[in-house]
Amino acid sequence: MLRVFVIAAIGLITCGCGPQGNVRERVQPPDPLTEANRLLNQGDYGAAAAAFRALASNDDTAQATRMKALAALAYQDAQDFGSADALISEIDDKAAKPVPAAALAKARSMLHASFPSDAYAIAKDLDETALDAYQRGVRNRVMGAAALMTNDVTAAANAWASAHHYPYPADQSEVVVQSTWRAVSRLSESELVSRLSTTDSLAQGWYSLAHVASRSLFDHAQFVQESETWKQQHPGHPAMALVEELVERSEMMSVRPRQIALFLPFNDTLGVAAKAVRDGFFTAWFSDPRIASRPLLKVYSSAAGDIVAAYGQAVSEGAELVVGPLRKGLVEALRNEAELSVGLLALNVIDATSSTSGSPPGLFQFGLTPENEARQVARRARSRGTRALIIAPDSAWGRRLMAAYADTWEQIGGAVLAQVFYADEAEAYSDAVKRALNIDLSEARASGLRRKLAVPVETEPRRRADVDVILLAGFPDNARQILPQLRYFRAENVPVFATSHVYAGGTDAERDGDLNGLVFGDMPWLFGAADVDTFNLVRRNWPVETNNYARLYGLGLDAYRIIPYLAKMRYQQGLRIPGVTGVLWMDYDGIVHRQMTWLKFVNGLPTFTEETGAYRAH
Repeated sequence: MLRVFVIAAIGLITCGCGPQGNVRERVQPPDPLTEANRLLNQGDYGAAAAAFRALASNDDTAQATRMKALAALAYQDAQDFGSADALISEIDDKAAKPVPAAALAKARSMLHASFPSDAYAIAKDLDETALDAYQRGVRNRVMGAAALMTNDVTAAANAWASAHHYPYPADQSEVVVQSTWRAVSRLSESELVSRLSTTDSLAQGWYSLAHVASRSLFDHAQFVQESETWKQQHPGHPAMALVEELVERSEMMSVRPRQIALFLPFNDTLGVAAKAVRDGFFTAWFSDPRIASRPLLKVYSSAAGDIVAAYGQAVSEGAELVVGPLRKGLVEALRNEAELSVGLLALNVIDATSSTSGSPPGLFQFGLTPENEARQVARRARSRGTRALIIAPDSAWGRRLMAAYADTWEQIGGAVLAQVFYADEAEAYSDAVKRALNIDLSEARASGLRRKLAVPVETEPRRRADVDVILLAGFPDNARQILPQLRYFRAENVPVFATSHVYAGGTDAERDGDLNGLVFGDMPWLFGAADVDTFNLVRRNWPVETNNYARLYGLGLDAYRIIPYLAKMRYQQGLRIPGVTGVLWMDYDGIVHRQMTWLKFVNGLPTFTEETGAYRAH
């Protein structure tokens, strides 16, 4: 009976599983928007951009604008900025209901075009709640990169620390990590301490590591110990891969050089200047009280040949630190090397770039650049008002200072009323001052009135009355021509500020009486305000050269004396080293800055201003 039942059951099953005709299961195609978002979320930015762009072509409504914006953002993360910009140009900026993603894409495009301030402002004004997670990440990356480019490290640290909570392209991981480190490691120690209590564990990890580095990166044994503790406290943190790099950097920084190679151009047009730097450097070496630990010095000429090969030769011959070269182009060639096997203290400063990678850890730059002085002069003059005239010689040097003055003045909230160049001819000074003060326009109006009335008209040209300060670039003879012209045209009450180039050294009260009232910045040791004994020693040994090259002797002195502090200066940015060229400090990129001493010509003699002491030349 059981056997019959089983056979019957098998028969029923067989019948139920027989052919059912041509019926097929229908697979529903994926929703295009869902598919575009899937591609975006899995990091296929090029495909996601194409998918969003296709969606935009199927709709003429506000939804199309949003799709174009999303496509532009995806193209940007695929590094296809051309396609992104083409889509952005199609978006109506005056739409009744603005699309946040469109504004974000525009901000990132402006960042890519090197307009960081505008990019930051647009991204900052966006309502974060109107953005999805991916767009919030883009916003933070835009704000972080823009803030770094404008040296707003507080804003940069905030943005980059937040960026790690949101998705970003895998191939940009190193850029994000390095940019975050560049931002947080530039915060002051007090700021880092205040941020250690944040409840954001990712951000707290960044601030904690930066705090460890600021205190002990230059002490290798201590840093190794503290970094191990940090790794235990922050497992899986994005900065984990960075720690090993920092440990290597710490080891390099902690070793004091036993041999130094000095690269200077003795056999070319800078030969005399090179000798002054060399003699200043050797003077500091001979006066170093730590006789037992003084390094061996080897001098090389950098006047000709391949500077990279010369650097390699010095290293192979035992150099543990290279000081020099003096020429900016040679510094740039070494800066572009992928890796510096030993530290380099360059004696010039190359132009800053917008790269978020910063300078190599082993590169330090120290130079007496006119642009650096001009930026300090502008910041000093800002306390006297917001409206400035800039007067500079019509030369490559003058244009460099003009640009430094103008850029800095505008960055600190000032307005440049006019930028005037002068030629090195007697009548050119009067013409330049007339143009700066609008005297030429006043004279032209008077001349036109005489022609129109056809009668003699007595007029007195009037200068413009909206000038707060004058920023001057020039040398002593230039300044002695321009200052009297300013007084002649009744601008004697407008304060004039200048770089050290207006002072030739020494005293000549009779000739320099024309400079009365002029404020300038310079290095303190020229005025007996720093290391008087060494200055007198240099002047006795090189009396003729000191008159013309005293500042370069000072550069050589300070270059030697800061060597033991290079690592500390870079990672303790509040550290100030009193030098003969000024009070020295270093930024994150390894560039040494000088805080100049301020003087004013009184009765033809340079005299310290009230803020810097009571020196009076005699």
